[in-house]
Amino acid sequence: MTVYARGSEFQIVIIEETVWGTTPGTPSGYKMPVISVSEGWYTQNTLPNPELRSNRNPSAPVDGDIIVKGSITMGMHLDAVGWLIKHGIGVPVTTGSGPYEHVSKLGYDGASVGDLPAGLTIEHGYTSKDKYIPYEGCKISTLGFKAAGSEGIATVEVGIIGKTEAAISGTALDASPTEYTSTALANYHATIKEGGTTLGSAAEVTFDLDNGLDDKTRTIGSAGQITDLPESAAVVSGTLVAFFADEALYNKAKAGTESSLELTWTQGANSLVLDVEELRYTPKSPAVSGPAGVKVTLAFTGYYQDGASASAITSTLTNDVVSY
Repeated sequence: MTVYARGSEFQIVIIEETVWGTTPGTPSGYKMPVISVSEGWYTQNTLPNPELRSNRNPSAPVDGDIIVKGSITMGMHLDAVGWLIKHGIGVPVTTGSGPYEHVSKLGYDGASVGDLPAGLTIEHGYTSKDKYIPYEGCKISTLGFKAAGSEGIATVEVGIIGKTEAAISGTALDASPTEYTSTALANYHATIKEGGTTLGSAAEVTFDLDNGLDDKTRTIGSAGQITDLPESAAVVSGTLVAFFADEALYNKAKAGTESSLELTWTQGANSLVLDVEELRYTPKSPAVSGPAGVKVTLAFTGYYQDGASASAITSTLTNDVVSY
């Protein structure tokens, strides 16, 4: 009987590259928690050929650009998430001797200002079929965090852009990748501060980061692949949904008053704090959709003007991982 690949036996392993687009000779992988993966990570368009043939038959098509782009939904784990933050926000500055505190800011590379890390090889493993597909030259294009007052697992949405899909193999790049043991966080593990004060009326909040990756760097002789994947100025945004208890938030949005949001997940001695120190809301009057509680939904834009952190978003991750 034919055995088909099963989602229950799928895995994602990430491998840090030292040279963008090249898997290291001795790969050291990290197995990431995964809920779902989008389709179409590798596509190459087939373009119509406009050549005329003296009859109505179409000419053979030609190949278009190679596109490596996809998304991953992951559960929030306060150990594995450090790799997403490192490659999405910036290389952390780590202090402490256990627990360790890893602080990442936009534009930071270790203790000095710089770019994001070189890149990642991301391997899709269909373990029930012993089929492994590596995607080389991957960078985190977008990173989205969400917390809610309702039940359910806390999730992280990761958008990926890459260079190419390597050959499918019957063996994994790293047969024994590092695995983390923490359990996934529930939504109720999160707390939120608005303007420095705990916001008890918050129903949902999202923090979104877009690194502005430039994937238009195709050159003559590159066979349709991109030749670099530089990041540009980051965009920090999100949405705060709160029950309409009073007009304070709405008035703050209407007046264009600067504020801040601090989202914290806690699990024992481990924690993750995401801090948008400077932001402005977009005013939007609340809707009334029925007899239930009325909510106000405010989109926000984060920025760095003169905040003490010198970063539009700062991540402080505390756990027992020595380094990322």
